[in-house]
Amino acid sequence: MTALEVGLFGLALIGLYLVLSSVPLFQPQPSLEQRLRRFDVGARLHRQRPTFAQPVPALLPWAPLDTALRPLLEDLVTPIQRLVLRDGVFGSAVERELKVVHPGMSRQAFAARQVLWGAAALGLFLAVFASHAQLDAVHLVVSVFAGAFGFLLPWLLLRRVARTRKRRLLAELPHVARLLALGMSAGLPLDVALAHVGPRSHGPLGQLIDQGLRLSAAANTPMLVHLASRAELEDVPELSSFVGLLQASHAQGLPLAPSLETLASTLEQRAVTRLLATAERGTIKMLFPLALVLTPVVVVVTLVPALLALYALVRGG
Repeated sequence: MTALEVGLFGLALIGLYLVLSSVPLFQPQPSLEQRLRRFDVGARLHRQRPTFAQPVPALLPWAPLDTALRPLLEDLVTPIQRLVLRDGVFGSAVERELKVVHPGMSRQAFAARQVLWGAAALGLFLAVFASHAQLDAVHLVVSVFAGAFGFLLPWLLLRRVARTRKRRLLAELPHVARLLALGMSAGLPLDVALAHVGPRSHGPLGQLIDQGLRLSAAANTPMLVHLASRAELEDVPELSSFVGLLQASHAQGLPLAPSLETLASTLEQRAVTRLLATAERGTIKMLFPLALVLTPVVVVVTLVPALLALYALVRGG
């Protein structure tokens, strides 16, 4: 069988599985515990409470296939999760970034996604090389490197999204602080000012404030507690300073508007300093390519005429 026939046969099996899984006869029936839970008054009241749990992201685009393969994949990647995530280079930062970027996704599910990407890249390269009868050592090494890159790609994308979110938080924080200072200057209480600022700020910080307000209303707890826990999870020192300032002012009854204005000005000055430092690093980084481009030109312009003149002198002499 050729690679094309194998691929078509695999697609036919996947299509057959999806068709059979959509038929009610082949769908799993609820267990006795699930059927008895419908008569439990406490369970029904718990389901009626407002919850804000995030849905678990799917590993595969088809829900029946994801439901069937997720437990197997998570069991297979548990050793990889212990070796690479828990004690390896990805450490605890991956768990924090998952809670921030993909709430509800476990570390096992993330490792399973990495394995799927790696296996897909490895299988794709092997199938292409096998169709051209090029399965030698060099092409096998290339396939292994492709699989390793596919394994690392979800982590790289996660890091990129987390860094982008951090930059957006830092850019939004001075504006939110100034809006909150305006509200406090107008005589609004802190919770009312936050309720006005949160929905009007469409960045990640505004979403955090809005989510904290909804969680505090549902759980009947102070909003600053949720905001402080979220700031600790985001791991942004400027955001922690902002929340600490709100907590200190709320606990001690100190005027908050001047402190927020000072904080906004300080954050803007830090942003300008970071921008200038980035520009200076860019100038230093340009030295090597500039030297790489100019050195051959300088050699050709200076040495070639001198060599030609020397050759003419020697030949004429």
